Amino acid sequence: MRIVGGSKKGHVLKSSADAKTRPTLSRVREAVFDILRPRMEGARFLDLFAGTGAIGLEALSHGAAHCCFVENRFRACRALEDNVRTLGFSACSAVVNKDVFSWLREIAVAEPCPKPYDVIFLDPPYGSDLVEKTLAHPVLVERLAAQDTLLIAQVGRKDALDLERISLSLIREKSYGDTRLLFFEKH
Repeated sequence: MRIVGGSKKGHVLKSSADAKTRPTLSRVREAVFDILRPRMEGARFLDLFAGTGAIGLEALSHGAAHCCFVENRFRACRALEDNVRTLGFSACSAVVNKDVFSWLREIAVAEPCPKPYDVIFLDPPYGSDLVEKTLAHPVLVERLAAQDTLLIAQVGRKDALDLERISLSLIREKSYGDTRLLFFEKH
């Protein structure tokens, strides 16, 4: 797997060789950053269920000022930390080795509250209810997302979502093979 665009285009990413990691396909990453390109320069990016961190690393390669990666699997985090170091993004990255919901509970009581992110990307395991659960989480919606934050969920093409659970507006949907990207913003 390689970085597909930006300043680090072509750099090879280390993988955790973990069967549970499903890296975002390069054509999906290309499509995401074709859409995000105008928002990337100086952006704050949050990569939830980060896995190898390919999406967040692409964001940094495309000019994001900072990326926070949240991933609960230890081996995936070690590979992600190696990628961050190898690409020279240590100063503008934070790798959090925690479950997303544990991390959100910590953010709920954090003082000062972290500055909202410009883009929030989540790619939980396909076939789970984690997209609805994450996008409905009050800390994510009220503290980490500003009015102009773009939230992007990567889901399986056949995954059924209960959008009634989510207090965000679905503004765009794109499909790429077995992958769907759902774009949300606050009302």
